[in-house]
Amino acid sequence: MKVLVIDFGDRGAERLARALAADTHVIETASDVTTAVWACQEAPPDSPAGVAVAVACTPVAGEVERELGRRLRDAELATPLLVLAGSAQTEDVVDALDSGADDFVTRPVGLAEVCARVRALARRELSVPSPVISSGGVELDPAGHRVSRDGEEIDLSRQLFALLEAFVRNPGRLLTREVILDAVWDPASEPSSNVVEQAVSALRRRVDAPFGRASVQTVRGRGYRWDPAA
Repeated sequence: MKVLVIDFGDRGAERLARALAADTHVIETASDVTTAVWACQEAPPDSPAGVAVAVACTPVAGEVERELGRRLRDAELATPLLVLAGSAQTEDVVDALDSGADDFVTRPVGLAEVCARVRALARRELSVPSPVISSGGVELDPAGHRVSRDGEEIDLSRQLFALLEAFVRNPGRLLTREVILDAVWDPASEPSSNVVEQAVSALRRRVDAPFGRASVQTVRGRGYRWDPAA
C-alpha cells in the first residue's frame, strides 16, 4: 500500500520512510500542507494505488499538523492521518485529534510500533465524520474550535468549549461531577473543589442566558444535564 510521509522539518522522517519501505509499503513524500493535501486528493485511499495512510512528522507539535488535519477533512478526504511528534503537550494531542488526525504518537517510540499503527489505520473502514455537532440551536465545530447558537458566534475558553462539547454530545444524559472532571480537566491536575460549579455557571452565562434558554440544568445532588429543548 502507499504511505504518504510529510516531513515538517523532522529529523526522524527519513528513517521512518525507510522503515515503512522495508515494511513493503510504497512511499510518497511531501514537505508542506498544500502538497500533502493535493497528493491525497489525487490518490484517495479507496482508489487504485491510493494513499492508504498519511504520516505527518514534526519535531514539535503545533499548528501545522492541525492545519493539515482540518484541510483534509474540509476537503472531505477520508485519508487516515497519523501524527508523529518529537515533543507535544496534552493540549497539542487533543487539538490535533479534534482537527482531523486519527492517531498521535510522541517520541521516543519504536519504528516497529509506528509501522504497526500505520497498518492498523489502513485496516479501518474509511469515513469522514461530520465536523459539526448540533443540539438545541447550538452548532459546535470541534475541529475549528467554533461554536454558535441560533446563528450567533460565541467565544469560549478551551475548558468551557470542552464542557459544552461534553453536554451536547450527551443530550438528556446525567453527567456527574466526576464525569465532567474526567472529560474537561487534565487528570494530572488538581482542580479546586468547586471548579465544576464555577465552569457550569460561566457556561450558562455564555450559551443560555443571552438566548433566553435554560439548557444546562442542575440535577440536585447528582450533577447536570443538557436539555436541548429548554
